[in-house]
Amino acid sequence: MKQYDSALRKWWTHCAAHHLDPFQPDTSSALCFFTTYFNEGASYGTLNSARAALGLIGRTSLGEDACISRFFKGVHNLRPPAPRYSSTWDPATVLNHLCSIPSTDHTSIRELTLKLVTLIALVTAHRVQTLSLIQLPHITFSESGATINIALPIKTSRKGCPQPSLFLPFFRDKPELCVATLLQLYIRRTAAHRPPEIDRLFLTLQRPFKSASSQTLSRWIKATLKDWGINTKVFARIVFGMRLLRTRSARVCP
Repeated sequence: MKQYDSALRKWWTHCAAHHLDPFQPDTSSALCFFTTYFNEGASYGTLNSARAALGLIGRTSLGEDACISRFFKGVHNLRPPAPRYSSTWDPATVLNHLCSIPSTDHTSIRELTLKLVTLIALVTAHRVQTLSLIQLPHITFSESGATINIALPIKTSRKGCPQPSLFLPFFRDKPELCVATLLQLYIRRTAAHRPPEIDRLFLTLQRPFKSASSQTLSRWIKATLKDWGINTKVFARIVFGMRLLRTRSARVCP
């Protein structure tokens, strides 16, 4: 619904201006709406999202309409989807600096928190929404590493698909970048000021301590990347889903 909100608002405005029933989008009215949206500069992906939004509230399937299919083929030819980024950034730049932050009882909670959330994002390549939903009861440790089961619904949750399970092996070749060891240390260090009713892993840095939201985690990761020389203006959305690092994340932890 968050994804469809903008398109539905525009559709509501369009229907009000043309005295249309928003719950009965026929081929003619839908094409008129899509054309207006296209002329405003909407991309192929944005228009596709709008088509899905109208299909959600309408009584007919716009995806099977021949005229609308032809319209979207034309949009694809005139304004083909392009990748958001033409380059990636090297995680070694950040990892070299994270190595300088000791994972000890003498390190501040702030430094441990920023180091842990950044390393988990790099190693797992999951969205920060997933990281914000990590719960302590669903973290288990073994001789080989830490297993984190995500029990709460995430953006990609759907019927018939298993929830994600994150495995963080002990990285003994380079202890200063071992996420599983750092996770154990973080849980132990935050136990003293963790409210009993809060079972989320990440806590805010100031009193009163509470669960850190996905927006907070994004801000922490973005600040960490910026501090160590990553151009966060270019890679603005990298902290909301570390998908560009999938090909490189294996270098962080075997």
